[in-house]
Amino acid sequence: MGVNTGHPHKIVQEAANLSMASKKAFFKQWKGFEFYKSEFKISKETRLDGVFCRSKEDLDDLKAQKYFIEIKNTSLLTEVNGEKHAQFPDAVTERGQKHLIELMELIKKGHEAELIFTVQRTDAEYFSVAEQIDPKYAELFKKAQLVGLKMTPVIVKINQSEVVLTDQVLKIK
Repeated sequence: MGVNTGHPHKIVQEAANLSMASKKAFFKQWKGFEFYKSEFKISKETRLDGVFCRSKEDLDDLKAQKYFIEIKNTSLLTEVNGEKHAQFPDAVTERGQKHLIELMELIKKGHEAELIFTVQRTDAEYFSVAEQIDPKYAELFKKAQLVGLKMTPVIVKINQSEVVLTDQVLKIK
């Protein structure tokens, strides 16, 4: 299990950059994009983990459709009805709530957005929101799903020599 919160950002950024360099999308939803920028400011107060664009010129074009990503580290494992669920968050997260609201706003403006949960453990069977820990986050998560925010809980394999993003996506329950 990994609890290093720096790993998720680094490995997703590497996958995005590799997608751009190889012209082969790591995840199917990244297909068709030609440019990726990490650490993208959407306002004075908020920076998201990344944005994909159809071209580099689209980055500064306010009218160009973009594909925003936000990355969350997931290490909590809870048994739910006899099943092992990776869960997020592991504490109340006002920042996480804010990101859900902002991503929904971007979708309403015509953009696409994805929330990537890097599951730093290989023993999880499913992904779910830890409603008991942060009911407000759980409520916003459901609303975000309804407006089209893509949720991608993906397994990260960790061993002594490397931390690797896999293409194994957990089903959300």
